[in-house]
Amino acid sequence: MSIEEVLFEFSRLMHVRLSAGSHTTEDSVRYTFFVALLSRTGVRAHEVILEFPHPTISGEIDTYIPSLGGTPTVIEFKYDRDIPSGSAVPKPQNAGELFADIYRLAKFPAPPEPDRFLVYCTDHIMAEYFRNPGNRYGRFFDLPRGDTMRVDEEYIEDKSTTFRKKIAGTLSTGLVCAWTEELPQSHHLRVYSVLPT
Repeated sequence: MSIEEVLFEFSRLMHVRLSAGSHTTEDSVRYTFFVALLSRTGVRAHEVILEFPHPTISGEIDTYIPSLGGTPTVIEFKYDRDIPSGSAVPKPQNAGELFADIYRLAKFPAPPEPDRFLVYCTDHIMAEYFRNPGNRYGRFFDLPRGDTMRVDEEYIEDKSTTFRKKIAGTLSTGLVCAWTEELPQSHHLRVYSVLPT
């Protein structure tokens, strides 16, 4: 079993879901991931712990798995999409919440050293926002699979106040792109491995 097998199946299932035009929410993304996880690994349903209390900071981590291939694994999920009502999407706020998830993952303590993953799905609106050079996200959204980038105070300091307020402390970590996929309905899937601080 490898995380790549899980991500391949997750991506395939997301292709099916979005191609069918099924109503999709962040919970839908999570549950689709869990179907892929349970079908491709020896993990059993009762071993997937949702809303796990974070051991060192206030709040919860979306998912904790005590052993995935022998290693504890923590996962945060984020799904950004156009607002059905037609209201403006709060892009700096969404971006700040995404990086707050990275902060929570980076702060999840060892020992034992867990694998930390951010599963991010979005439509064209946030993709365009992250790719806009004026917003200064650099390689983040289009980081090639297997490549690493640094996210630290220098990276964060030139972002909007709205963005910076969402991160509850000092962030200093590395991100490795574990998966990148273009999906139907102008959606994009990105999975990052978050390195410890």
